[in-house]
Amino acid sequence: MIMVIGGDLWQWDTGRSVRLDVAGATQAHFAAAESQRAVVVDVRDGVARVPSQVLSAGRAIAVWASDGRETLERAIFPVRPRAKPDGYIQTDDEVQAWEDVKQWVKDAIAASGKALEAG
Repeated sequence: MIMVIGGDLWQWDTGRSVRLDVAGATQAHFAAAESQRAVVVDVRDGVARVPSQVLSAGRAIAVWASDGRETLERAIFPVRPRAKPDGYIQTDDEVQAWEDVKQWVKDAIAASGKALEAG
């Protein structure tokens, strides 16, 4: 069974989690309704953090419990829409995405410099 910890999910919530009482589950895959991409989160002690960007859409989310190879169970939870709060702060997952992009750019620049030196 997959269940939300802490009551209803609301658009713009941060720091929310789900409990996965599913034998063998090591990952939780999250996707907003109509999304073609699922965000994969590790399960620790039967709990997975809900990625904030999935809630920001304000649409129902699907959660799949997985052992890394197979889907073990699925649940769908409504997300109650609301206005974006003033001062909404970027969440860890959004900040990490930007850090990944910055590192990719740095690596590409470094690689191009090495190619020029070798050429």
